[in-house]
Amino acid sequence: KSTLGFFFDYMEQEGGSYRNQNDGHATFGPLQQQTRLTQRNIGARFREELEVVPKWTVAVGFNYESSLISGVVTNYTTTATVSTFSNRVGVNRKFDNFAPEVVLEYKPNADIRHWTRASTGYAIPGLGNLTTGLDGNPGLNLDLKPTKNLDVEVGTDSWFSKQFKMQLVGFWRFFKDEIITQTVPVTATTGAGAFAVNAKESQYRGIELGWTYLPETVPGLRWSGAYTHMESKYVSFMDQFAVGPVLTQIDQTGHDVPAVEKNVLNTKVTYDHAASGFGAWVEGSWVDSFFVNNANTLQSPAYLLFNLNLNYNYKVKNSSWFKFVKAYVELDNIFDTDYVGNATVAADSTPDAAKQVYLPGNGRSIYTGITVGLW
Repeated sequence: KSTLGFFFDYMEQEGGSYRNQNDGHATFGPLQQQTRLTQRNIGARFREELEVVPKWTVAVGFNYESSLISGVVTNYTTTATVSTFSNRVGVNRKFDNFAPEVVLEYKPNADIRHWTRASTGYAIPGLGNLTTGLDGNPGLNLDLKPTKNLDVEVGTDSWFSKQFKMQLVGFWRFFKDEIITQTVPVTATTGAGAFAVNAKESQYRGIELGWTYLPETVPGLRWSGAYTHMESKYVSFMDQFAVGPVLTQIDQTGHDVPAVEKNVLNTKVTYDHAASGFGAWVEGSWVDSFFVNNANTLQSPAYLLFNLNLNYNYKVKNSSWFKFVKAYVELDNIFDTDYVGNATVAADSTPDAAKQVYLPGNGRSIYTGITVGLW
């Protein structure tokens, strides 16, 4: 099996950044920066799959992409009420990236599959990364490099019986110049700035386990789940940030990469009674704690949530328009647990007590609705 593809896209972005008036009403202050930028991407993909001997398949792929970001950035100095022209800088960055891939797969029968895979990837800085300074304010950050990564994985996906399926994957990812985005708090002169730096070397490694169990003694019952354990480390990283004109560098080598949970467990029990159309499921999710800054001094706490769903599926007969109508009611966060729904990576230019990183998760919530199947 051979696959060959080409792609092209073009985007224009024009916008302005304004000083935050910090009055509690989201009032725009004086103009700090104007940007007019374009991004053009062009590339090609190729993939070849070949069964070299019975039950053994080799796949080879290659991806190439050329990206060009260009435009003009106009910066202003500001007071609480006035903008004054400071400078105008041209932005012109070109990135050429390629990503080869090799896969070896062994499939002794339709129910068992084993594979090993080595692949590479990349990510380029975004327009916002290049036009935000290391203090979180509008500025320039043209020294950012694209991220490169090498992934190695070994896995199996097998039905051990008609009732039990398991997938197990081990992986190791090596990053070069990983783009790390950090935030600084809202102040009278800064509007929730998020700037980016490169981590010279970082690594992620772990396992992923997934399963499905269909007990023969209870038709319609299904138990599924997934567990991930991942270790993430900075192998070589000189962090840097600015406070006003002062640039600070801190060696973060050996620290955990923030915003990466070491353990995540999800499990779900579903029951569908085919004869009556009634069904239900309950699921639980446990998310381990993780660091939210590069210095690893501040964490987001672990949490455990449970959700419940009751549903009824009515199959419509003698209709060319409707196939089924499914009504449901869902209760999320059954025990009304307080938890951190999202956390951003905070720059260590801000003391831990002043960091703005946590967003609360939803409390107990009830949803109801109807799904209609057409044609």
